Order: sequence, then C-alpha cells, then structure tokens
Amino acid sequence: MKTLGTMLVGLFLVFLAQSAVAAEYNNHAGDSRSSDQNAADSDAAVNTGSTWPPENPDPDAIVIAPNGNDNNPCSVDSPCESLERARQVARNAMSKKIYLRAGTYSRSSSLELDESDDGETWMTYPEDPVDSAVLDGGGTTDGLIVTRGTSDLSIIGLTLQNVRAAAFMGSWWGGTRNLTIKWCDIGNNHDNNSVFDFGGWTPLIALRGENIKFLNNYVHDTQTMAIGAYAYEVDDTIDGLEISGNVVLRAVQSKSDGGSIYVNMHNTNTNGGHVTIANNFIRDQGGPSQVEGIYLDDRSSNCTITGNIIGPPRVGAITDATRANVSAIYSNSVSYKNSSYATSTGWNTITGNIIDLGDSARVSVGMLWGTDNVFTNNIVVSNFSGNRQTQPQDCGIGYSYSGDSNHGSVCTIENNLYYNYGGGEVQPTSCHIAEDSNPTVDDPGLSGDTYQLATDSPAFAAPVNFPGIVGGWGPPGFQIPASTNHSQP
Repeated sequence: MKTLGTMLVGLFLVFLAQSAVAAEYNNHAGDSRSSDQNAADSDAAVNTGSTWPPENPDPDAIVIAPNGNDNNPCSVDSPCESLERARQVARNAMSKKIYLRAGTYSRSSSLELDESDDGETWMTYPEDPVDSAVLDGGGTTDGLIVTRGTSDLSIIGLTLQNVRAAAFMGSWWGGTRNLTIKWCDIGNNHDNNSVFDFGGWTPLIALRGENIKFLNNYVHDTQTMAIGAYAYEVDDTIDGLEISGNVVLRAVQSKSDGGSIYVNMHNTNTNGGHVTIANNFIRDQGGPSQVEGIYLDDRSSNCTITGNIIGPPRVGAITDATRANVSAIYSNSVSYKNSSYATSTGWNTITGNIIDLGDSARVSVGMLWGTDNVFTNNIVVSNFSGNRQTQPQDCGIGYSYSGDSNHGSVCTIENNLYYNYGGGEVQPTSCHIAEDSNPTVDDPGLSGDTYQLATDSPAFAAPVNFPGIVGGWGPPGFQIPASTNHSQP
C-alpha cells in the first residue's frame, strides 16, 4: 500500500514534469504564428466557431514530450520522447490516440505511417494550446509525415514547419482513405525540389486518396504550391476531397506555374473524383510568373469552387515581365506532357466567391479551358486606373477571361458583380469564350481585411444573389493578419 508520503512525492514529480512541458511551450510560443498574429487588426475575423480542446485527455492515450524518455511507458505521467517510439507503442495498443505535449520536436527524418497505423490520431495534448506541439525539419528534412496506404488517420492541432520542400506527403505509395488534417499550422519550406518526384514543383502538402478532409489549417510561406491534390496516374483518385476553412498566405513565392491550392488529374480526367474547395482565405501568392489563387491543372474536372476569398498576389510580384498567364482561377483541360486536349474534362463550378485582382491591372479573372465550366454569382473587385494589362494564355493584352483557342472551350459566365475601386476599366472581356452574359457593375460595399459585405450590398440582390461568406478560417482562435493588400477601403 502506498503511504501518504509516497503519494505526495509522486504528485510532486508529476508537477515537475508538467511544469517542464509548460516551460518548453513558453519557449516556443510565437515561433511560427506570432509575426502574423500580432499584426492582426481590430476588424480581422477571429475563428471563434471552433473550440480547442476538442476533447478531454484520454487516459489511455500514448503521450510524447520533448523531455520524455523512450524507456518510459508513453503515458501522461511518464511520456516517451520520440515519435517512432510512440508509433511502436500505438501499433500494439488498444488506444490509437497519440498526444504530443507542447514543445519542439527536431526531425532529421520522416515519420512514416502505413497500414499498421490505421485509425490513429496524432494531435497536440488537449490541455496544451493548439499547434503548440511543433515538428521542425531544420530546413533540410523532406516530408515530416509520410503516409503509405494509411486509412482513417487524423492529424489535429500540430505545427509542421521549416522543411526542405514537403511537410506532409500523403500516400504517394498507395492511396489513403479517410484522412483528416485539421487545425494545423504548416509552413516555411526552403526548396522546390524534394526526394519525392515532383519535377521541381513539390507542394508543401501533397494529398492523394479517397475522402480526404483538409480543414481549418493555416498554410503559409511556401516556395511553390501550398496545398496540392493529385489523381495523377490512371488508377488514382481524390474523390471526396474537401479543402475548406483554410488560410493560405504567401504561397508560390519562388516558382513559376503554381497555385496556392492546386489540383491535378493528369491521367484520370473525370474519373479523378469530385473535389470541393470551399470557404478558404487566400492572399499574397506570387512568384516569378504564372501564379494562380486556385489552379485546376491537367484535366481537373468536377471541382466545386465556392465561398472562397481569393485575394491579390503579393504586392509588386506581377509586372509586365511576369504577367503572362496570371489569374485568380485557372481551369486547364490540357495535359502538359503531350499538349492533348480532353473534351471529357471540365464541369468545374466556380460560384459565390470574392475575387480581388488587386492594383497591378495584370491579373485576369479566370482562364477557363474545358467543357461546361460554370462561373456565376461571384464578386470581382480591383483597384487600378486605366486599362487592363492582363495577358492570359493564347490571348493578347487586356482580357478578363480566356479559353482554349484550339478547341473551343465551352463556359457559362453570368450574373457576376464587378467593381474597380481605382476607377479603371471594369467591363469584363473574354478571349475564345463567351463574355459574361449578365454582368452587374456596382460597388459591393466591401470593407476591411476580411472583405466584409455591407448588409445592403447590391451583391445580395438579383441577378448576383451572392450567398455570403462563412468565415471562421484557420485553427481555433486564429486571426487573419492585417494587410493593405486589398482593393477595398
């Protein structure tokens, strides 16, 4: 039987261990999010719709801490130290929940998860702040987390940062099913190239498989694509993919031909699946040339783009020398490897978004190649004087929309609202596709960094019938950072 003295000593040791974890968190606090968080202004929306923690701590969970020991049983009172030790324990345990205590976990290799890790949840310990458990790649590690055919995996409330190219590489060797990545802070890569075969266009996050949910994350500071989803080979799929509620800032900073959110169905076309990209906040993308807010590349089809705010490229990024093929949204029906056109690609629906082209006059609204793409009920704003200086592919200077000149893209463009806060050219023009058949030119009444709409905005009336923006972006408590990079006052 334990004596009172023995129990008091035990409680004191637990207190010391928890105090050490708290100290480690305090040392980390502000490393990855503070520069943006401290810049947020009073009118920026805060995500109060999500609550952390999502649960009370599971007493049977496997627990890791930076000051743990791999000879420990990986419990909350005696945490282990390494992710690999926690993975080993979880594979043989009833509980499939792995908690990471606050602090920094320096990584020199990937955490690889396969079928043996089905059903696992990796998350920050519920009593520590969200995203306070940090996986740091030291600028050289490629793929902090790599999955190989894993199913029913959840990654919640972690920070993944400071990698060579990829932070998360999802099932490049056998598709995953039912993956959820939620409430994470993922950012800061240093190279376009990686040990994974992407030909110099390695995304920070690579997704592949069925029913993937990428929800309410903060993704930032990437050399090329921030979020990439791939149904590239014939048997691949990204059916059921949902990319929603995320904040994507400063993507595609050094590589041409990329998008903040990128989809590729190179060899699958309409068999690649149905994809939803909804209620994301995107801003400050910009590289050497051809940068898109949302990029549906290589025959991507059956994508629904709705309720997003697609802000301007990075200030100064788009000049006459870099304006070729720069657009808010690019839907591309052509395979880059053989330049073949697929008449069975398209059916992408783009509706209910706020699109800010910024002040460069060089960003087109959309390059909409393919069959039966729909662009309706959006708000498109800008802030420049004079004429448009856009240069979409296969067109001259000055078009808002473009299609494929060789095969005749078929699109429906109608009932969108346009306004130029700088007094310059407004009326939309199209190249190789029909123009907006029923445009509205009027001030939508936008204000602030988060594009708040006045309650009496003409956008809410017919024919635009704008559905509104949901908001609630990013992890719990996240605040959109202040910026002057928007067209509205």
